[in-house]
Amino acid sequence: MARGLPGADSSAPVTPELIQVATNMLGQKPVFWGRYFKSPTAPGDVEYRHKLEDPVLAHANIKVLPIAR
Repeated sequence: MARGLPGADSSAPVTPELIQVATNMLGQKPVFWGRYFKSPTAPGDVEYRHKLEDPVLAHANIKVLPIAR
């Protein structure tokens, strides 16, 4: 059976700890991470925060999968 690449998504900002939880659940590190986009000025943690999350995802070599809200 064909098997795709592992990915994750969250409504909370991506952290190294969250990446580890996903890795443990998937059995390997996610290749991509889905995050929600609507407006850079939208309040709350559901929206992707590039200044906070870009370095974390780049360090882990995980691509962002944009999801429109």
